[in-house]
Amino acid sequence: MANDDEAFFKIHPNRSKEAFEALIEKWNGILISDDYGVYQKWAAGRQTCLAHLIRRAKGLRERRDPGIAKFGVWCTSELQRLCKMAKKPPAQGE
Repeated sequence: MANDDEAFFKIHPNRSKEAFEALIEKWNGILISDDYGVYQKWAAGRQTCLAHLIRRAKGLRERRDPGIAKFGVWCTSELQRLCKMAKKPPAQGE
């Protein structure tokens, strides 16, 4: 977990609903995670980790089906553009 001032890391021997609940306790912020099923029911707001999305897009690029590969190229490009916008917002009209 992290915010602008602090980061908290906890290594738990299990990846389970119980372990997740022990980690978050009463916290209710935006959860950025992979698509593990336990996290998908997070009611306070959730975003899939961009690194996981980029990895999936790259996997699509490598598919044999030309349509799927083309879509993977497009997804990778858009995700990279999104990451660049986080550091330098687009100018008007971009």
